Amino acid sequence: MYMGIVKSRRYGRARMCFRWAIQFYRRGCPPARLFFLASLLVIMLLPVTPCKGASPATEPSRQNAEVQSTEEEEGETEASSMALDGYVAAKYVSRTARPAQGSEIEEEGDEDLFAHLRVDAAFPRERRYEFHFLGLVRSDLDGEQSRQGFFPFEDTGDTNKSATAGYVFEAHFDVNHALAFLTQLLLGRQAGTRDELIFFDGLAADLHTFKPLRLTVYGGRAVHFFEVNGDAGSDSLAGLGIDLFPKSPTRVSLDYLSTEDQREPGRELKDRLVALKIKQRFSRHWRGLAKARNINGEQRDFKLRATGSFPKAGVGLNAAYFRQYRTQNELSQEFSPIFDILGQSHPFHSLDLKLRWAFATDYGIHLGYFRRELREEEDEGPFNRQYDRAFAIFDMDHFLFHRFSTALTAERWKSGAQSFESSGLDLGYRLGDGPSHARLNGGTYYSLYKYDYYADLGERTRVRTYYVKGKLPLDGGFSVNGAFEYEKTLEIYQTLKLGGRYDF
Repeated sequence: MYMGIVKSRRYGRARMCFRWAIQFYRRGCPPARLFFLASLLVIMLLPVTPCKGASPATEPSRQNAEVQSTEEEEGETEASSMALDGYVAAKYVSRTARPAQGSEIEEEGDEDLFAHLRVDAAFPRERRYEFHFLGLVRSDLDGEQSRQGFFPFEDTGDTNKSATAGYVFEAHFDVNHALAFLTQLLLGRQAGTRDELIFFDGLAADLHTFKPLRLTVYGGRAVHFFEVNGDAGSDSLAGLGIDLFPKSPTRVSLDYLSTEDQREPGRELKDRLVALKIKQRFSRHWRGLAKARNINGEQRDFKLRATGSFPKAGVGLNAAYFRQYRTQNELSQEFSPIFDILGQSHPFHSLDLKLRWAFATDYGIHLGYFRRELREEEDEGPFNRQYDRAFAIFDMDHFLFHRFSTALTAERWKSGAQSFESSGLDLGYRLGDGPSHARLNGGTYYSLYKYDYYADLGERTRVRTYYVKGKLPLDGGFSVNGAFEYEKTLEIYQTLKLGGRYDF
């Protein structure tokens, strides 16, 4: 009886999903079709678990107990041959903007819906074969894709011809240890094979020829999600990575990446990047990293980072230095993905220092300093600022009440001849002592410069932000979350986010 009910539930769900998929396939765009069909496959593969309070009519009879036990053992054996992880998440975002003072300009609004699917499958459990998928579907609910004039929420998502668009960031099949020297082979759409943020459809292979040396080769058709002239021609990339391990605490990496980006007929960008990275572990708690990049024969940038801690004293340190040597003009999408928004990026260097001291179990102090300085002051402009920020944060857990926490922030900003002092506050409350319990936070903070790099004119100055956000885990891997943000500057921005997630 029970098995019959399970089968009828499964088949009923399959019929419903099949009808829905057919309707979506006829109406949706190609990337969205692929995303939702993959979602459908995952949903149909999820097992049906009976309720704990099953009625006597649905419980197996004594006579069928042996048969059912055998079927369950076979099912467990079959299930153990594959490991499946991932999540399905959806988020609704509503944004409004209006001038802070009285004006004839009317309030502007924007509504969007986002859905994510992540699938990581390995079979058998020893992970000889793997499949990984990551996709996004976004829909502009207000349906206005061709606005005229200034619109504060215009972003890269509004450049599509349809109100609904799908993006597949990863969809690759992996084979592990196919040969003695071939540790991994990846085929399909891939993201960030090495350190660079790239997307391509092609092949990648990790080779381990002998102990202190590892090779990675990859290449294929480059994928550019937000290219203005995406139909101009075929884009491609190819790369090589070498990892050397001269000593156990030292790792030296050398990378080469070649890209070809055809912007429009008769105009093609070809760029060559060479990068050298050294990672060093000085002791159990202290590590360092240095990385230099060269593009088209010119030095591009240099990064230096050190992290460490004194566990017995509860002290942690983090220091980072970055320098950009050249003016970044228009390059291939892989090296300047949002050039049409930011324009040129002029030479600068930055210093970031952080210290955290945890004491008396429930108390902590965070101290930090950040400085961004331009090589030439006259280069300053939107998205390219010169400023200093020093801050101190004092956080307390179990403050006044059990499961109640607070964090107080004091900071000082300096930009040119002007200086600003500000403060911030975060109040939190959790309904349980573990990480799987509900949590609610609210507070305020100040930003001298606040950015949205994917929106046109997305730089705001002297912004005071108030927020409240919460997350409520539910049974069976489900959770819901929400947030509201109020930003006050020359304009007033309000953002509402409501979402849900299922982890399987």
